Amino acid sequence: MTNDELRSFNEKFQFMRFLDYGRWHGEKNNYYKINMANKNAPGEDVLLTHFLGYITNRQTPFEMIFERLDYIFSQMVRDFSDGASVDQLLSPEHSIAENGSNMSYFVKKNSKAKNKKMNHEVEKDKDTDVYAFVSHRKTYNGKEYKSSDSVLEKTTESLFEENNGFFYAASRFYPTDYVAIYSVLHILEKRFEKKFFSFIKWAIGQDCSLERLLYALWVIGYKDVGQWKAEDIKFGITNLKEYKELLRAKETALDDLNANGLSSSQYMDDFSRDRKTSFRFKSKRVFCYVRDLLKYKSCAELFRRGIGESAFMELSSQIPAYLELPGDVWNNNKTFQKCLDISNERLGGKKDTPNIRVRNIYEQLCKAFGEDNVGCYPEQFDCTFDFVRRMCNAIGQTNCIFCPLYQDNHFLIPKELCYCNEDGFCPFLLFAVGYKVKCIKMKDVCPNWKIR
Repeated sequence: MTNDELRSFNEKFQFMRFLDYGRWHGEKNNYYKINMANKNAPGEDVLLTHFLGYITNRQTPFEMIFERLDYIFSQMVRDFSDGASVDQLLSPEHSIAENGSNMSYFVKKNSKAKNKKMNHEVEKDKDTDVYAFVSHRKTYNGKEYKSSDSVLEKTTESLFEENNGFFYAASRFYPTDYVAIYSVLHILEKRFEKKFFSFIKWAIGQDCSLERLLYALWVIGYKDVGQWKAEDIKFGITNLKEYKELLRAKETALDDLNANGLSSSQYMDDFSRDRKTSFRFKSKRVFCYVRDLLKYKSCAELFRRGIGESAFMELSSQIPAYLELPGDVWNNNKTFQKCLDISNERLGGKKDTPNIRVRNIYEQLCKAFGEDNVGCYPEQFDCTFDFVRRMCNAIGQTNCIFCPLYQDNHFLIPKELCYCNEDGFCPFLLFAVGYKVKCIKMKDVCPNWKIR
């Protein structure tokens, strides 16, 4: 790549940094809120709840996870911290008691199912056992759940109107997600006295390694989970050979990490730096979660207090090297790729995914200009999740004329969407990504501030 091409890429990267900065630095929250049952829950409970929620985040509606499942998980985590065992909390053998006294948060829920024969005749309805996570009737601090956020409070009230004070929730791959959540709590219970921050501090090690934290979280939540069916978990999983082998594999990996660090030969394939086989590019939910720990204000403040200021700053400094772009479908949009100039054809016809291509370009920019002078690091491209939906997917690409990446705009925000009102919200961010950020807050990253 020529120097002129690299400079052009750096300008485009700077624009992506501008979008990402607006995502996380708005004066009003530009991100989802975790629907905790107890608004005064300890930080450790909040962050563990958030981790369990991400485990269910596969082909499952956003609202199901962050409104329903997070609420249920937050109740379960509180009981877990207060002494209940994982076996009590996740036993599938019990139905919910009418008085709400049942301990389990994963229960059998009867459902009617219609089965069709091959000749399209419809059989009579028959009962089918399905399983789901379920909320409990609880009070916190002597009162019913009340949130300082009016939207969350109304959401929770409507959920409890569904079924006599209870509500159910299941993720798209709930049998597998259930096993993963079970194993996370099982390991925390067995090895870390149920203390999530104890696990986190152990995971980062004495050197405060972000790479090691990512790997340890991947091990307890995702490693070797495989695929499970509802029949596998119908009567509990603790006595199943497959579950014992899964748990043993996870614990062996943790032991190996403890003894040998990331240089372990036995598990190096799991954590290979080879782009084609690396877990780094296959575990986007781990990266999303750790991103939240370091960048999402509500989580970052709790994480900072839990591990200490110096450890937090050290981990944050390692974001460019180890935190990857999740690489969701938004980054595959052809209009966006054409403007950014990161298509396979443009970069030599390689069949790499967008997240790998962005990482490769970033490393070339760092070599040419130095890391401190590069516009942004790869993970910041995740703001395309909002940007592509609003801008690139517009009918007839009508929004292109307002985009700084458009060839005639020279990486600047058009005057129609730049009012230079320091006390007001940036019009472009409101229009392009829906972020509410004061103009003055964007001074150090806004392309238009450079020419004022």
